[in-house]
Formats: sequence, C-alpha cells, structure tokens
Amino acid sequence: MRQLLPKPYKLFNRIQNYEWGGKDAEAFIPALIGEKPEPGLPYAELWIGAHPKAPSNIELQDGLVPLDKIVEEFTIDCLGEYVGQKFSGKFPFLLKVLSAAQALSIQAHPDKKQAEKLHALDPVNYPDDNHKPEIAIALNSLIAIAGFRPVEQIISNIRNLPEI
Repeated sequence: MRQLLPKPYKLFNRIQNYEWGGKDAEAFIPALIGEKPEPGLPYAELWIGAHPKAPSNIELQDGLVPLDKIVEEFTIDCLGEYVGQKFSGKFPFLLKVLSAAQALSIQAHPDKKQAEKLHALDPVNYPDDNHKPEIAIALNSLIAIAGFRPVEQIISNIRNLPEI
C-alpha cells in the first residue's frame, strides 16, 4: 500500500506546445526549468497542477505518479477536509506559466454556472465545466489587455484624459 508522507515532493510538470509559444533562444519556459529547448518547438504553457489533460507527476518511492491520482487517493492529506469537500476531491486550481511569442486570441472565460451549462450543451467547444479565474503575473516582458469598457466610456476617457 502506497504511503504519502508529509514532506516536499518533486513535481515533473507538463509543457503545452501551442504554436504561439516561444521558440529556440526566445523560449522562456525551458530556460525557467533549466532545459535546452528543442529547435523549432514552441513552448507556450507550463502546467503545474492536477488537470486531467496534463497533470504534473509527483515522484514517490515507486516512481512517477500523476498528481490528480495522488489527490484522488490522498484527498485529505493533499487538500485538507474543507477544500477536499468544497471541490469534490479535485485540485482546485491550475498554475500556468505562459510564454507568448505571438498575440493570443481574445478569450472569454465563463463563470462556474455558465461553464457547467456550456459544457453540457457543447462539450466539444467547452471541454471543461470549470470556470477559469485568472491572475497574471509577468515574469518577463508582457503586454496585455484585460476587459473592454463600453464604447461611450472609451471615447469619454480619451477626450477627458490627455495622457491617454
């Protein structure tokens, strides 16, 4: 029987190689994790967590085990009773390190109720029933736009704020 001791464990995290990611010498993610990038391969996102599509692996005595399986097996040890119950035994967030070398498409993230409804109606385009609250913290250069104001407010701001 596997045992989970209360100590730090090494995680082996997964990289998503989307076309918009940094490549070659400009690939931030391989540099961050101390690896040499494969020539021409885009490194877009480093996923740290227990997402079923690409969970981190945790190094245990018997080898590498996906983090989502460890959280499932040792829910209280990993999440505690309150968080384990509140999130139905699932790891409640996914930490992503992004490295965007090209502009990304505009994204809209539904709230939890909308995500559940959209997933039920159209699981192909909404493969996840979770909401996606996000916090962006730039580790290197980043230009981002978050949210849009109504056109009238944009025009008013431009007219009334000379610095814009």
